[in-house]
Amino acid sequence: MNALFRSVFVGASLVLASLAASASESGERVLLTVFSGEGQIQGTAMNVATALANNDHEVHILLCGRAGELALRDRMPETLEPRTITPREMMEEAMTNGATVSVCPLFLPNTAFGRYGTDDFLEQVTEDSSEEMAERLTQADTRLLSF
Repeated sequence: MNALFRSVFVGASLVLASLAASASESGERVLLTVFSGEGQIQGTAMNVATALANNDHEVHILLCGRAGELALRDRMPETLEPRTITPREMMEEAMTNGATVSVCPLFLPNTAFGRYGTDDFLEQVTEDSSEEMAERLTQADTRLLSF
């Protein structure tokens, strides 16, 4: 687990350093795709999203696979130290700072035997259509970060 944490920390540090180098270009569009169900990786993604949103970047978080569970009101992920906060709470911080969040179109029909619907999402979280997701992923002026 320590090796995983070090890898995530080093990766996040490199991403943040890279983004800091371009911080003068405020208003840049950034899409963070989050696929991992691992709390530390999700937390790192949300820390990056919040930092970018705080620097006036247009941030969108796309949750796919197990990461989509962050959007569900009745699911609470593990608490992470040192802030004693969950990745979902970090995501909500990013949203408070202007980030938008959507879930991949295959998440709902393939999670818990289709038990969930969009009304089970946190407020302001939407479900992308395949077309919306494709557009987000292919916009030429968008920086793509994957976690």
